[in-house]
Amino acid sequence: MAARELPQVSVQVDASAFGGGLDLTSPPGMAKSGTARFATNYEAEFGGGYRRLGGFERFSGRPSPHAAIYTLLEASAGFTDLVVGDAVNGLTSGATAVVIYVTATRIGVTKIVGGPFVNEVIREGVIARGTVTETQPVIDGFLDNVISEAAAGLYRTDIVAPAGAGPIRGVAVLNSVVYCWRGSGANLVTYKQGATGWTVVPLFSQVSFTGGSAVYAEGSSLVQGAATATVKRVVLESGTFGAGTAAGRLIIDPVAGVFAAGAAVGGGACVLAGAAAVISVLDGGRVQTFAFNFTASLNAERLYCCDGVNAEFEFDGTVLVPITTGMGAIRATQVIAHKNHLFYLYRGSLQHSSIGNPYQWSAVTGAAELGTGDVGTGLLVVSGSESSAALMVICRDSVFVLYGTAAAGSEPWDFKKISDQAGGQANAAQEIAGVHMTFDRDGFNRFRPTQSFGNFEYESVSRNIDPLVRNASVKCSVLVRNKSRYRCFFSDGLFVSATFTGKSFEWMPCDYGMVIECAVGGEINGFYRVFYGGFNGMVYEADVGRSFDGLEVEAGLRLSSQSQRSPLTLKQYRHAEVQIEAESAFEI
Repeated sequence: MAARELPQVSVQVDASAFGGGLDLTSPPGMAKSGTARFATNYEAEFGGGYRRLGGFERFSGRPSPHAAIYTLLEASAGFTDLVVGDAVNGLTSGATAVVIYVTATRIGVTKIVGGPFVNEVIREGVIARGTVTETQPVIDGFLDNVISEAAAGLYRTDIVAPAGAGPIRGVAVLNSVVYCWRGSGANLVTYKQGATGWTVVPLFSQVSFTGGSAVYAEGSSLVQGAATATVKRVVLESGTFGAGTAAGRLIIDPVAGVFAAGAAVGGGACVLAGAAAVISVLDGGRVQTFAFNFTASLNAERLYCCDGVNAEFEFDGTVLVPITTGMGAIRATQVIAHKNHLFYLYRGSLQHSSIGNPYQWSAVTGAAELGTGDVGTGLLVVSGSESSAALMVICRDSVFVLYGTAAAGSEPWDFKKISDQAGGQANAAQEIAGVHMTFDRDGFNRFRPTQSFGNFEYESVSRNIDPLVRNASVKCSVLVRNKSRYRCFFSDGLFVSATFTGKSFEWMPCDYGMVIECAVGGEINGFYRVFYGGFNGMVYEADVGRSFDGLEVEAGLRLSSQSQRSPLTLKQYRHAEVQIEAESAFEI
């Protein structure tokens, strides 16, 4: 019988570019090539492709675990009686270090002081444990992974949460320094990063005054009889010192003696209303912040804050100043600065300070109130020139835009409702590449200006993942500015990442294995970094390291099925190539 020949068939080459994000709504076989049918802890990359979610690690200002440096020492005759955690030193170099990796002939060390190590006797105390014959011998990437994680783990144990209980209530970046808030007893404590970890920022005292006729400079003395104090901040709420009608408060510390109602002198002159009181802030809110500089001075940017529980306040990294807006026990939940006014959002009321003065909230000096008739949830600045920039006010079931300005000689405020169908949840709103994003009950909407001045259009931009996020409850959101990426965190620990490709958003679901309570991005010494506040009371830095704070990164990706042009043609696949970029050694 003649040999049976295989049929002659054409061989075709096809390519598929990964991208498009997760697609849960297209029928099988109809999804775009390169989209994902299942994904966890992958993000879409700007320019195409998917990248596994970056690691994260705890943060306090102490040396970062991912930046830990190790040295591998080899002794051909071996090391004796050394275990992980031992402190060693070099007899010749005088270098000291901690052991993080041990085999018969090699040790890995980190936290090196002095040195570097050379071919020398390694001692534990004064006892010789081996003689180095080579430093930094050649190793493969897999062993580098092991020793790098051991070094990171040692640095990780040095970083602890700020003292207190409960979740992180807020996190902020100001002048390249990270601050956070956490409850301790009934109070909310402000913490600042430091070389030794989180340190408490003390609160000062305040005393009210009237009849101010000579202004106190910051750092000058307040004197009334035997009572003295140093003035930290002058809070001018009405009047002028020149006319002798200045009234407001003085933030003072330290206080020696007891102040009383009556005239006071020192570095200025005023009439005190009574005794000074220590400033206190209660726990229980969510601290929202916005950094702004209301002065012409350089390096005078301050944080303007609210938390829904306490009086709104200003914070410059050292001095916390409660702001009196006249709302009594009703507290703001959102804050922003716009057109040189400080804006706070109270339920259905949008209020702003006098122009250029965040301490003055009187209509006589230019403060004002605008009503929304809906519960406000977010504030975003709509980019533009000084004259055309606007303020977007997002409410639970509606959206408004504030045009104009309150400055004398300019067009007055024009408060327009642009949507009574779509709104947004609190803490979801972010502006990314001129697009204003928020999360409503059914999914994510974006608002963008149209050619017609004063108009915006909105549309849903997350239909492919709506089944995943529908009716979710938002905790917070953050813009990863250097990656053109938006992340929105939900109360169940899930979060979604949206990468803006220039025309659309590519969505991917992620999960750190914990609930993120608050998030912020900011520049630190010229580099944009992102920080999270956890439900467990720890502050974390995102997109650093090779792990989830020491735990393995669980990630997976399954692409949508594709028919390669013809769904009815049977195919055999002889060869496949996948382009992958790795940051460290891995196995497939």
